[in-house]
Amino acid sequence: MSATVTIEPGDTLTSLAAEHGFLDADEVWQAPENAALRASRNPDLLVAGDALFIPDKQPRTVEVPTGQRRTIVVERTVVKLRLLLRDAMGEPRPGAACTLEVDGTSHALTADGDGLVEVEIEPRAREARLTLDGVEQVLQIGWLQPADTEAGSRARLRNLGYLVGADDDAAAMTLAVELFEADHQLAVDGQWRSIVAKLAEIHGV
Repeated sequence: MSATVTIEPGDTLTSLAAEHGFLDADEVWQAPENAALRASRNPDLLVAGDALFIPDKQPRTVEVPTGQRRTIVVERTVVKLRLLLRDAMGEPRPGAACTLEVDGTSHALTADGDGLVEVEIEPRAREARLTLDGVEQVLQIGWLQPADTEAGSRARLRNLGYLVGADDDAAAMTLAVELFEADHQLAVDGQWRSIVAKLAEIHGV
């Protein structure tokens, strides 16, 4: 049955579509009831509190003449986790070897020429563990907020190494913004709203 669900932290379009039996998440996203949400959100970056309409599943039938063989292709959403590996100076690390564990499955990966690694994951995956240079980091899948929110900017600055450890207070955020602005030839004002576009460009989403 159709339903409207309220997005909670960690929810993604693909995970919710899978939970309701949809192989193709676009069937949910393109529902007319989600028009306003499509106009304001990237489907990969839903925000806690958003309302997502889940339509009824539509049965599909295929007629196959008796005695004939047919190949039936079922479309499904392919979800990939992509990570750009950078060094302490923010430069990509081509050829870097790492291990990425998702849902108990470990993947030995080597970054491409741009420092990018990617692996296909299940739509309901919520956590991954990246081991690089002997250091393990826990990655929360689906928790990234849009760059034009303070939480989203903070998370991207942390991912890029401008915020470290438990430095979550206002002073640390201001300093991180100023460092980012200086590194990317922006006017240094310490205001996170000033870096939204550049931050999304550098971070990748």
